Amino acid sequence: MSTKSKIQNVMSHMMTSVVGSHSKLHRRSVKTEECDDGYPHSNIQKVTSKIEMTEECEEDGFDPTLLPLPTTSTKTATQRIYKELKIIVHKQDTPSNDLGFFVKLDKLRSVYQWVVQLTDFDPNIPLAQDMARHKVKSIDLEIRFAPDYPNLPPYIRVIRPRLLRFMNGGGGHVTAGGSICMDLLTLGNSHDQGWSSQYTMEAVLIQVKLALSTLNPPARLDRNWKNEYTAVEAMNAYIRVANQHGWGIPPQWDTLFKR
Repeated sequence: MSTKSKIQNVMSHMMTSVVGSHSKLHRRSVKTEECDDGYPHSNIQKVTSKIEMTEECEEDGFDPTLLPLPTTSTKTATQRIYKELKIIVHKQDTPSNDLGFFVKLDKLRSVYQWVVQLTDFDPNIPLAQDMARHKVKSIDLEIRFAPDYPNLPPYIRVIRPRLLRFMNGGGGHVTAGGSICMDLLTLGNSHDQGWSSQYTMEAVLIQVKLALSTLNPPARLDRNWKNEYTAVEAMNAYIRVANQHGWGIPPQWDTLFKR
């Protein structure tokens, strides 16, 4: 199945059922409205490829490192997320791809939940050197979208590897719990603008990677780098750091993105 077909299949599922209410992707033809990017989705056929069969098997053993699938959605959010996902997947599939990150399509169960791998860091920065030393190929992120997206920011957290905490000399805007907390991923305050619905996910991911590449202080692997972050510690740390800076926290995130 092509990447476009796979995203299209996920889109049809999102538009015809409560998101995450079933553990397996629907295998049926549906009619959906045309997205605002002009891409047609009517009369989507059943998927018969080997990839879909593999997806169903994998769905039975849902990745326990991820948050549970979302249970609510809106048409506006779904169409916007789909449009941005389509742009990123198109770029990452081109031979000249230089994004430095890619969405893991084999982990795509809902357009509201992405697993992204950050790769190709500058080999001269401490983080890249730590990764090379321990043979870590990527920084794995989980990205979650609320039903109010793009009016609310995405929630982004590191799954693995565990990074050095700020209090121990680490940097990169990664909290002690692994969540990414910078003003653009919050509602901001009187001094910091915070999130804007004009931001694209491509730009956000570039900013996250740049933050991890800064040297003052540098992001580093923790000595316990193999210990994956949990959803609970990630959200707790996000709330704690946002409150310390006086940044607004989107409503209900504590229940949406905390296992």
